[in-house]
Amino acid sequence: MKGMFCLFIFFAALGVMISCSSSDDDDDNDNDDHDTGDDDDDSLPLGRVFAINPDEGAPVDMPLTGLPDEATLLSGENFAVFTCMGADCFSDVEQLATADANGDFLYDPLVDPQLGDDPAAEVNIYYHAQQVLERFAQLGFGGLADPVNIIVRFGFDENGDDMPDDFLAGATELWGAPGLLFGCWGERNLAYDPDILGHELTHIVTATVNALDTTLGATGFNTAPAAVNEGSADFFSCSINGDPDVGEYSAAALGYPYMSSVDNGATCPAALYGEPHVDGQIWSGALWELHAALGAETAEQVAYDTLAELPTGFSLQDAARALLAVCDAAGCGDEAETILQARGLLDCACQVDLSIGEQAELWVPSVDEEVWDDAHENLYFLDALPAPLPIRVDVPAETSSLTLTVSVPAGEEIDLANVTVHLRFDEAVQYALAGGELQTTADAAFPATAPITLSAASDPPLSTGYVYLSFVHAGAQDGSVIVAATQP
Repeated sequence: MKGMFCLFIFFAALGVMISCSSSDDDDDNDNDDHDTGDDDDDSLPLGRVFAINPDEGAPVDMPLTGLPDEATLLSGENFAVFTCMGADCFSDVEQLATADANGDFLYDPLVDPQLGDDPAAEVNIYYHAQQVLERFAQLGFGGLADPVNIIVRFGFDENGDDMPDDFLAGATELWGAPGLLFGCWGERNLAYDPDILGHELTHIVTATVNALDTTLGATGFNTAPAAVNEGSADFFSCSINGDPDVGEYSAAALGYPYMSSVDNGATCPAALYGEPHVDGQIWSGALWELHAALGAETAEQVAYDTLAELPTGFSLQDAARALLAVCDAAGCGDEAETILQARGLLDCACQVDLSIGEQAELWVPSVDEEVWDDAHENLYFLDALPAPLPIRVDVPAETSSLTLTVSVPAGEEIDLANVTVHLRFDEAVQYALAGGELQTTADAAFPATAPITLSAASDPPLSTGYVYLSFVHAGAQDGSVIVAATQP
């Protein structure tokens, strides 16, 4: 996998994989221009929470917004928080945090989930969820159709000990409404990590603004909407929390400094990989540069307004041009154009260029990925799915033969027996849906398990200029492949 590390923070098809990228310096912007407090704090119940996380100071008592008058549980207009109490975290749940005689929720946190039940975890995540949602309301978000159900200490009992195993986090549908799931990893309870909460809650907010569906594009599975989704989730979490690194508290349990960073150097096409969380780093990095140039409020407003402008099936280039248009209207077009151009987003082509003697790594999705067909307003799970990034191989005129080899990086589980290589000269391989079936336009198809050697005597014969490769996968395990172009 690309990057310093890749890590799944998942649940079902809406799972989150946050990919690390390097960061040179911390950003000193502390977001003082945000005001998400309530004007009448004296009348609100108090909750004991960490302003950042347990590694960054002692808990403080803060007003809890969004609760009904005389609330006894953390069930408000926007969120209801539960703790998993048994093996089945979808049903074995309780609300542990209850109001005291003054109506407050003042629990001293246990922090380490191995020490026992911790009502303070519910209070902490409720407080931070309200803070994030109130910031989105300032940006124009009209609110949630239904309250979000949040389960802390979530996990699956895979080892049979009647308790949930280590789990990170995810956004999904829960009990007929939006849901957020936060697990524990070792001694770390993710309910105490507002960065992860900000990322996951942004997914629910953006789904209301724009579905950001993955689609079948002309040259493969179009993951650009998902990349914008992931990049936006990282950006808003970091901007609202005033720190360019995502999930330092949670990452410590895994031996990493953070889960991801928006202070990165990702560009198109150099950082293109096809997988949304990795490609999303290009988008989040550009937004964070806007944050530095324009300030938090303007950058967040522009990023939020852009989401509503994006049509079904857009590309990263389309997203960049929409962002530029929004910035032009807001008076920040010059700054945006400079940043987007430097990131390669204004001309970001969905392909990887490969010269003879080089190799490239790209992501091949599984058949469990969702494909939205806008023309028929239908959601498909295809029997075989083309990878997002085609490869274009430059074949000089003097080339007499060319060998193309596909391999799997160490540690990857993808089975090349499930991968077909489609090849086409001079034009990219084309895909379309017809009655829910995948249609392919190519000059030839080969199994990925053996090298492909093209020459004047091969079938089809080698043609100089460009050779386009595309990969269709019929397996249930996604992962990376490495493609090499050599001369025998």
